[in-house]
Amino acid sequence: MIFNITLKSLVFANGKMYLYNACFNVDLKHAFFIPRKQILNKEILQTIMKLKICGLTTIEDIECVNAASVDYAGFVFAKGHRQELTVETAKKFRAVLSPNILAVGVFIDEPKEFIEKLIEHNIINAVQFHGKNEFKLTVPTMRGIVIKTKEDIKPTNCDYVIFDSHWNGAVGSSGGSFDWRLIENYKQKPFFLAGGINITNIEKALSFKPHGIDISSGVETDGKKNLTKILEIKNAIKNYCK
Repeated sequence: MIFNITLKSLVFANGKMYLYNACFNVDLKHAFFIPRKQILNKEILQTIMKLKICGLTTIEDIECVNAASVDYAGFVFAKGHRQELTVETAKKFRAVLSPNILAVGVFIDEPKEFIEKLIEHNIINAVQFHGKNEFKLTVPTMRGIVIKTKEDIKPTNCDYVIFDSHWNGAVGSSGGSFDWRLIENYKQKPFFLAGGINITNIEKALSFKPHGIDISSGVETDGKKNLTKILEIKNAIKNYCK
């Protein structure tokens, strides 16, 4: 005999309390739960779908992400990248960055000791790996995967995956998008979608149900972050979750 059961719980997020309903079919003969469907309060869904703005290079960029209340800010430490930061600059940025925004250090095969020192000094509190290196750390980790074909999708021990367009050697992302259909059946890890996303294609990007959106040049004007463009993306995410 199978019964339908709805479990209700309260979730505290962003200073608000939300009601969460989880629905199950219960098979009493075999005594196990069969997930039927999950119903999420729309505001909870909005807190789940994240926005990461990467490649911050000025204090004005930091002020933009603060004003927009994004979830993640990317500090690039990859050698030769056009947005590469020194440790001293990153330290100044971190002091200005809102404590509600996670500072993500972006690395291409930098030594573990260097990364751990940045974590120890509270300059970053999440790590994004590109290249061959991948370490177990005390903070959340993200694996950047450059997508050309489905064969590029490799297993990872990181907490999240960031699917991106190709990187031109050590100088950074191409800024273009890849064929997002290549990841439409990916279920292994929560993933961010990156590469060429802007206000013209954000709705299509969201249709692939990512954990978050990762944008750099798509919210820039003349190489600097543009608050209006960031807010347009944030509102597009909010409207999609309605």
